[in-house]
Amino acid sequence: MISFTFSVWELALLIIAIAFVVGTAYFVKMLKNLAETLNTSAKLIDENRVQLHNILNDVEEIAKNSGELTGKANQMVEEVETSVTALVTDVINPLVGSLSKVAKVAGVVAKKDKNKQ
Repeated sequence: MISFTFSVWELALLIIAIAFVVGTAYFVKMLKNLAETLNTSAKLIDENRVQLHNILNDVEEIAKNSGELTGKANQMVEEVETSVTALVTDVINPLVGSLSKVAKVAGVVAKKDKNKQ
């Protein structure tokens, strides 16, 4: 039979060596996981950078379109204001004036009819 004789310091050294090998294996595994996590993070950052760039381009386009729509709306409001002013000047004021004259004439006619009775 084979027998091994170890002294206490040799046994302690063997246990420390085994712990060092196991610890190193876990440390290497942790570093690999860290590298994968960093690669994934870098990819996500790149994707987010591209998305942010696209969003900023969209915001610029929206702002440009909003400016154009505001300009068109201002132009339409000015045209409506011009139309309303023309309507008041050319139609409503003369109509009110004519109706006022008709009312005065009707009032005079009513007075003359009342006086004849």
